[in-house]
Amino acid sequence: MRTREFILVFFILDMLLLNGAIMLASMFENSWHFVSPWPPSTITLSLNMAYIITYLIYIDDMQYLKTNFMGLLRLLVQRSVTFLAIAAVLVIAYHTDTFTRVQFLVPIVLFTVCKMAGSFFLFYKMSLRKTGRSPVIIVGNNKIAYEVYRYCKRNKFSGYKPLGILSESLEKGKWSEEILGTVNEFQQIYDRTPFNDVIISLALDEKEKIKELIHLAEKNGVKPRIVLNWYDVINHHFHIQSLGAIPLLDVRNVPLHNYSNPVICVVRE
Repeated sequence: MRTREFILVFFILDMLLLNGAIMLASMFENSWHFVSPWPPSTITLSLNMAYIITYLIYIDDMQYLKTNFMGLLRLLVQRSVTFLAIAAVLVIAYHTDTFTRVQFLVPIVLFTVCKMAGSFFLFYKMSLRKTGRSPVIIVGNNKIAYEVYRYCKRNKFSGYKPLGILSESLEKGKWSEEILGTVNEFQQIYDRTPFNDVIISLALDEKEKIKELIHLAEKNGVKPRIVLNWYDVINHHFHIQSLGAIPLLDVRNVPLHNYSNPVICVVRE
């Protein structure tokens, strides 16, 4: 299923879950007598609108569902706090004073608990099932490709199970046993031994070959990842920022970037 379809399905399920929690809260307050959800009350509209806004804010963060447990936990907490804050603002804006704490807090708590439980269950099913390691192929005949292979092989917590390396040529060498074939045999190797991910470690000037590999990967439902081949030049920590749509590589942290350091320099002078 594609990402857009996932987003739509999860949104519909979340809205059903939220309104189910609202109905349960209303029944609880009315001694478990059924309360018609139509016409919707102001508190119902406020909670629904609050969650729609929250969902739109965090719509691009579904990546954590399959890759990062702590990232998923942090995201769920952030979404819950944001949802609560927006709901409170909307309730105040609507001047709603005819509801109780039960009608406001119980649906949010029920929804949050069920949402977290469902998300952790999906994370377990999608990311931690069986050995929790996704079959991966490394593409490239260079130092970085071999280091990626060795890292995934030694560190099971990485989530990858390396099947081997696709080399640009079948030259005999130290890593001959790990080489499954050439880059041009990508499709044949996938048909013989399916894998979920491919890590591409080719030189940046081989754009056409990288594009072809990405096309083949997406065609077969394989997730492509590209290693930034600046590793031999930049071998310490860095992070990527963006200047509009242009990615920028931030190589070093200048001491004056810390707020206190400019003050210290001025005092010393």
